[in-house]
Amino acid sequence: MTWICVTLPLSEVVSARFATMRGLLETALVTAGSPPDAAMFETEGDDPGIKTFYFSPRAAAFVRPFLVEHSYVVSECDAPSDAILLVGDDRARSLLRSTANKSGK
Repeated sequence: MTWICVTLPLSEVVSARFATMRGLLETALVTAGSPPDAAMFETEGDDPGIKTFYFSPRAAAFVRPFLVEHSYVVSECDAPSDAILLVGDDRARSLLRSTANKSGK
C-alpha cells in the first residue's frame, strides 16, 4: 500500500468540506481502535497559500472514498519526514522513515 497526498489552497483548508473530511477521519480512527499505522500529516510548501496533506496507507483506506466523492485530486506520493501530525497516531511517523528509506531519501 502507498501513501496518498492532496494539495489544497488555504481557502479549501479552512472550508467546511475539509473540516468534515478531517472529522470523518478522526471518527473512523477512533472506531477502528486508533490503529498505530493510521495518520494524516501536513506540510507547507514554498507558497504559504498551499498545503499538502499526506495520509498513511491505513488512513488512506478510511478517507479515500470521501476524497474521491468530493472531487479532491488524490495522488500517490512519498511523505516527507518533516511532516506535521494532524490526525491519528504519531507512531505512523515510522512509516514516513521507512518510505523515505525505500525511495533512497
